[in-house]
Amino acid sequence: MPKNTVKIRHLLGSQLASYIKDEFPLIDEFFSQYYNGLDFQGGTLDLINNIDSYLKLSENANAVSESKLAADITDTQNFIDLFNADGFPDQFGIIQIDDEIIVYEVKLGNRLLFCRRGFTGVSSLDRSNNSEELTFNETSADSHKFQTPVKNLSVLFLQEFLKRVKGQLLPGLQTEKLTDNLNQAQFIRHLVIYILQEELSLPLKFYLRHYIMTR
Repeated sequence: MPKNTVKIRHLLGSQLASYIKDEFPLIDEFFSQYYNGLDFQGGTLDLINNIDSYLKLSENANAVSESKLAADITDTQNFIDLFNADGFPDQFGIIQIDDEIIVYEVKLGNRLLFCRRGFTGVSSLDRSNNSEELTFNETSADSHKFQTPVKNLSVLFLQEFLKRVKGQLLPGLQTEKLTDNLNQAQFIRHLVIYILQEELSLPLKFYLRHYIMTR
């Protein structure tokens, strides 16, 4: 799991000199919002602080990529109810419903609160004709119906990490979609062990098993 580090935005109030606050009353809010854009799951600072965790199969192999709406929502509604919000970020998550991208500030149970509708953001980490380019969309607020799929865009980077790990351990499998009910982390670990165990000496087998099972 990501480390529970102190967020930079929480320290700003005590770090800025009083004369700066007096001269620029909104500077606290400005920097707070700026660092919100770096601290969210998948953001620059989050990746720097947690890259070692995110590269582990236990973190990226079973990321939750989708849920469904538990009720209709209007184009002005600032909260969204899901059937199951497990796996969605607790704070500052990014989702996509139909063509609309939405940012929410807080998750409370299965409800996403303080939603900013019609957001502009990345909906895919590659284009069909160029895997090195992001798909960046400008969207507008719209109404959505009960049981419409809700994509968890906050885990796009975890899915990309998983592709890279699968490409290293099991070349050719990185683009294959496995069944949703499968524990991918366990499957990949045991498959790698099965493939290699006949080719290794006994001490190396024990080492390999310990290493893979703890990743």
